[in-house]
Amino acid sequence: MLLQPKNSGEDYCSTIKINIDDTQPTEYFICSKFETCSYRCLTTSLNKICQHCGTSLTRSVSVEPFYNGFVNEVATFVIIDDLNVIPNASGYTSIALIQNSGIKSISSMKEMTVNVTKEKVLDLLKCSLVSKSPLTDL
Repeated sequence: MLLQPKNSGEDYCSTIKINIDDTQPTEYFICSKFETCSYRCLTTSLNKICQHCGTSLTRSVSVEPFYNGFVNEVATFVIIDDLNVIPNASGYTSIALIQNSGIKSISSMKEMTVNVTKEKVLDLLKCSLVSKSPLTDL
C-alpha cells in the first residue's frame, strides 16, 4: 500500500471528460466467498485476506461512481459582465452582486440562460482581451 498510494480525488478525476491522470484505474477486490461471508470485505489490494473467513480477496468487481466530476449536476453559477464567476447562492448572490457590481437600479439587471458552444467561448475569450464588459459587448 505504501508503494502505491491512492489519491483521495482519484474517483472524482476518473469521471471528468479530460483525463489528465496517467495512472491505471483503481481495481477493487472482494472476498471469494462474498455471498456467504458476513464480513463483506472490499479492498484495492489484490490477495489481502478476509478478516472474517480467512479467504483471499481476489474476486475483481467494478464500482460505479455516484457522482460525475467535481461539481454537483444542479449547481448554478452567476457570471458577471467582467467574467467573474460566483456560486448562485441566493443570499450571497442577490445582495453581493448588486453591491459589488455598481448596479444602480435592479431594473437594469436581466437573467439570461445561454447554451455555450466552443465558438461562443472563443469569441468571448477574444472579446475579453479588449473589453471590460465582454458579455455585454458580445
